[in-house]
Amino acid sequence: MAALLRDVYCPACGGHHTLCDPDEDTVYSNREYEYDCPSNKRTVRVPKDEWSEPIPDCPDGAVMIREVKS
Repeated sequence: MAALLRDVYCPACGGHHTLCDPDEDTVYSNREYEYDCPSNKRTVRVPKDEWSEPIPDCPDGAVMIREVKS
């Protein structure tokens, strides 16, 4: 299962992206996640108020997120 976040605003480019974590079926609010904006390659933190939905696999074109390890 994967965790999908649809239409997330990107402060790096001003657009919206579909984000996905292929290794988890939930994006947890007590964890930090980030991604690399496909438009300008800047690293962006995923807003804490985004809700994910479980799906079988990440869709084509989704931007992969990763948990920030401290």
